[in-house]
Amino acid sequence: MEGDRSGATTMLSRTATKRWAWAGRTFVGAVWAVAAVCAIGYLLGGPGWTPIDSAASPDGGTTAVVSQNWSFIDRNLRVTLQRRGEGAERVVFTSPDEGAPDEGARGETERLHWSPDGDFLLLTGEHFFVEADAPRDGDAALYWLYAADTGEMWCNSPQTSLPRFSLSDAQSKGLDFVRGAP
Repeated sequence: MEGDRSGATTMLSRTATKRWAWAGRTFVGAVWAVAAVCAIGYLLGGPGWTPIDSAASPDGGTTAVVSQNWSFIDRNLRVTLQRRGEGAERVVFTSPDEGAPDEGARGETERLHWSPDGDFLLLTGEHFFVEADAPRDGDAALYWLYAADTGEMWCNSPQTSLPRFSLSDAQSKGLDFVRGAP
């Protein structure tokens, strides 16, 4: 009789082991499937770059465009410049992962602003990952600043190694519309 119990216990143990093994294989398979979908989305570049905002330089010679690219798990932004008479646009900045803004606000707050002399370009928006003390223009964070003549860049994102800039830096570059947080 005791041998029967031992056999039953062994059989139950084998059954439980098989179920756990199946569950483990199923979980690992699901993880691999999600990883494959993410990798394919990354390799294919997501749905492509969609323009959000554009701004012509004061002299009308250059147009700046900020575009977003949604992928399976994140969102990236890039800024391109196109000079009048030239066909190709030049990518001057690509953001790190900026995550998804609130539902319904997909990229509706990012704006490009030229300084009056056309020497500087500023990118602002409400949904950027920025340093806690990053300067703001109302609800919009001052995110990225670009010197058009030298290519020098500043960014208030903790995800970049670019130097930070302040509200007074932006204002000293002729971006007088920037008023700061109320």
